[in-house]
Amino acid sequence: MKLTNFNWLLPILTLIVNLCYAGSNESAVIKIDYNAFTKEIESYKDVHSEKLTVALRIENARDLDGFSFTISYDTLSMRFLACNPVINDFDEKLFLKSMGGKVGPELIQQKSGSIEIVSSLIGNSKENAPDGNGILALLLFERTGYNSCELQISHVELVDSDRFMDKKQ
Repeated sequence: MKLTNFNWLLPILTLIVNLCYAGSNESAVIKIDYNAFTKEIESYKDVHSEKLTVALRIENARDLDGFSFTISYDTLSMRFLACNPVINDFDEKLFLKSMGGKVGPELIQQKSGSIEIVSSLIGNSKENAPDGNGILALLLFERTGYNSCELQISHVELVDSDRFMDKKQ
């Protein structure tokens, strides 16, 4: 009896399994926009004001139900003031609210030099889970020095309404 070698099949099966279990936000990208009032993504190098309204923007989201991430900053250069402050003359809705869904209380945990933010829609309603691009959170900072005001984002977790999670570093 002749045995056939199926070693070539293993990489193909691995790829199929990984694609089946990948979350719907695998291709989503989070960007830090240092000036929430413009449509272009502004760099930290372009920041010259004393107060910064930073937008954390998502691109290519699909069926987003919740997220969490950590923002790190230099405490010698910046002081964190607020998350999602009410800003007059700012007409862009937060992304999770863009389809009419209600957002549960945000968990904001602040440590020296970092902020952890968690937010999700209340209930499990696919019609309220948005697709596309938008603002996940607005962060208000005050400059306290002239060092770099660059922010770092880490520990990103995006969850869709089927409860699949994508982690990004």
